Amino acid sequence: MLRMALLFSLAWHGAAQGQNDTARDLFADYKSAILQIRIIDLTSGSKSTIGSGFPVDDSGLIATNYHVIQLAASEPQQYRIEYLTESNKTGELSLVDVDVVNDLALVKATDLDR
Repeated sequence: MLRMALLFSLAWHGAAQGQNDTARDLFADYKSAILQIRIIDLTSGSKSTIGSGFPVDDSGLIATNYHVIQLAASEPQQYRIEYLTESNKTGELSLVDVDVVNDLALVKATDLDR
């Protein structure tokens, strides 16, 4: 019985390691497409919220989560939305649409080089 438990444990660890390798490989392949989405307080200039997003087409449309941009959606006079690329390029984003129930948001960049 102990031998079976040990074999199962080793097999489980190997499968989990394989999943980690797959996730690591996927991140390495696509990390340049992932953007940091920032909500900036216009009064202080400080970051209020940070999340992530990814381009969904070549027009500059970016998908993110609603909870990331919620402050800017509810108080646009107080907050702005911007992105940061892996190469440290920043740019402003405009809010296109939200789906509060599914925690999704679409924002758009006019100057995102892909």
